[in-house]
Amino acid sequence: MNLAVGAALHRHRTQLPLIAVCLAVTAWGSGPLWVRAASVDSATFAFYRLWCAVPVMWAVAYASGGRFSTDVLRRSIPAGATFGISFLLGFASFRSTSIANATLIAALTPVVILLLAKRLFAETITRGLLGLAAVALSGVVLVVLAGSNSGTSSLRGDLFAFGNLLFFSTYFMLGKQLRSAGIHSWTLIASIFTVAGVVVTPYTLIVADDLGAVQPRDLLLVGGMILGPGLVGHGLMTWAQAEVDISVSSVLTLGNAPLSMVGAWVFFGQSLNLLQILGIGGVIASLAAIAFAQAKRRRFPAQTAASVIEPDTIGA
Repeated sequence: MNLAVGAALHRHRTQLPLIAVCLAVTAWGSGPLWVRAASVDSATFAFYRLWCAVPVMWAVAYASGGRFSTDVLRRSIPAGATFGISFLLGFASFRSTSIANATLIAALTPVVILLLAKRLFAETITRGLLGLAAVALSGVVLVVLAGSNSGTSSLRGDLFAFGNLLFFSTYFMLGKQLRSAGIHSWTLIASIFTVAGVVVTPYTLIVADDLGAVQPRDLLLVGGMILGPGLVGHGLMTWAQAEVDISVSSVLTLGNAPLSMVGAWVFFGQSLNLLQILGIGGVIASLAAIAFAQAKRRRFPAQTAASVIEPDTIGA
């Protein structure tokens, strides 16, 4: 009986990182909605969102056994810088083009990462994963193309989104490397947010003219961003990256686009037609299949070298 209970607990523990990734993706899906609803410039919103989040992230880091480390902060500079630039570009795209276009272009992140995952992380990418990823990506493309006549897109905003794609993909891979090195997850994300805040500040001070025009409603939106995409999204994704293959976690981020679009339909009246609904269903079904296959694989960690992960040590 005790052995059975222990085995059940072990199975649940092996699934926690995958569950964390799914929760993070869900939280990230709400990100464009918070930004779209703000009354201030995207750079101003990014500035407040980052600096209000920094003390929260450090508080969680200390509460979870982490501590400030100059070594971790130094090693976080490339990830924090690319994260900060991605922030600016992503926020600008959400305000300058349709949420559909902005999320679709960002959804190409797994394509970039899958091309590099085998070389950088020595991960085995199966044909099944590639097939399901292709189906999910096709669903996202269908969703956006089916709504391309909405009149809310712009070339400028689409270019911002492509910049966000490149910088976020780089940040995602750098974060994976740092977590695989055993850095405490919350110390890492707090350090990354700190560096990103420093990167964003000069640009905001130069281009933004509404830093003092933030309304109480905007601060509530900032709070929502911190709790949702921040703590739940970046926090859980950073923690899970030590154990979930980046080829899997990156593909699951394809769920951001349909979640954002459904939210845009609900809150901003951005229409969804039948083809878009079918595409969203295809994306969700494909990602569910990927998550199920990964969960099944993780039940037998002894068979997979990637499942043997060093605990958080650096910065703890």
